[in-house]
Amino acid sequence: MVENVEMMTQKWDPERLQFKLLPENVAANLMRAATMLTAWELIHSDIVTAVKDFYLIGFNENGYTYDEGYQHKVLARVTKDSGIFDASVAWLVENEALGESDVELLRALRAQRNDVAHELAKYIVDPGHEVSLDLLTEAREIIARLGRFWGQIEVDISPDFDDREVDVDGIRSGASLLYDYVLSLVSIPLDPIDPESAEPNDLPG
Repeated sequence: MVENVEMMTQKWDPERLQFKLLPENVAANLMRAATMLTAWELIHSDIVTAVKDFYLIGFNENGYTYDEGYQHKVLARVTKDSGIFDASVAWLVENEALGESDVELLRALRAQRNDVAHELAKYIVDPGHEVSLDLLTEAREIIARLGRFWGQIEVDISPDFDDREVDVDGIRSGASLLYDYVLSLVSIPLDPIDPESAEPNDLPG
């Protein structure tokens, strides 16, 4: 690892490298890297875990039990080239929780998340690599949209909301609130999330 870092630093202008390694910049880049990892974990949970939990019907001596629809409508989409995450994303697109543009964004987020997770050192010492602030901001919209989708389902199926008027567009999930807080720590200005500003095809029907 030390040799890799030394090789990486030799090709950069000393002033750029010195700026990159200022303590405050190292701290900021570590925080942005952690935010990217956090964003992905929140998104992954709201996609893979939440879709599976949608089909949860109970439990027995072997653990939780799931409706056979999970096998037919989600797991059946898994191929040798795509796993359960992609299958769950396809299910969400089919159910209008996400749009096709979100699929491309998720690919970009996954690629950078994987790079950050496996090549963290270069984001600290290499002036040519930065965590994308655009991706961090766009991840916020994905997390908020998924929160509204699952919130709408909870409203529809829970008797606790019978005879109660709920502003679905105003639903903020715990994941969305947590991510906003984390983003605020990396000094990314946050505009209010406005469902009307998203593409029509990207919102639940």
